[in-house]
Amino acid sequence: MKEIEEVEKKGSCGCWSCGCLSALFGIPPLLVLIVVVGYLYSLYGALAVSPRLLNPKVASYAKYEEIEQRFDSFLSKAEENPDEVIQLSELDLNSLLVKRFNYKDLMVKVSGQSLTLMSATKSYIFSSADRYANCDIKYVYKNELELDYSHSKCFAEKESTEYSIAFVSIDIAMAVEDAHKPYKTNLSIDPLTFTDLEKERKYYIKSIVDGVVTIAVSKDMDF
Repeated sequence: MKEIEEVEKKGSCGCWSCGCLSALFGIPPLLVLIVVVGYLYSLYGALAVSPRLLNPKVASYAKYEEIEQRFDSFLSKAEENPDEVIQLSELDLNSLLVKRFNYKDLMVKVSGQSLTLMSATKSYIFSSADRYANCDIKYVYKNELELDYSHSKCFAEKESTEYSIAFVSIDIAMAVEDAHKPYKTNLSIDPLTFTDLEKERKYYIKSIVDGVVTIAVSKDMDF
């Protein structure tokens, strides 16, 4: 009886099969730890020790008023018509990013059928270590917008890889969301979307043709 009670207390009889089961149940936490460590290592290696200087070209005061009026009109019409779109140039986009949304650590460069999101955001994950995501994340429009990993890169000591770009994109999105919580906005890097959490609307790039970006309201309401 004493032997049985000891086995029940220990939860295992010490046989080969029980030992295998214990080992199997111990594997998932180990795998999770390996994945997390790998993520942090790739992310840290892609970050820089200081932010780069972004100097986007923005519209003059008079021109910006016109851009903002068009953008406000688009937002208003989109409430009634989910098929409403707006076409914006590189100047229009950077003017809105800087003056309306106060994204001073982000800018865009548009060329042909591609758009490059340029960042200098402070890392959200390694905020205490003063690391920065000085990255160019390139998107190419064909039938739909696709993240072009082969032409995306981060400017740090370690060479960028597809995996590090993917991890950095998550960090950028978290940093931007945290910095703009009062504005109730959210930026998703992959796919590239902008969400107005207050009005529960998500906007995405519908097309890029000859340097002109067409933005539409997303039918995907998963916030």
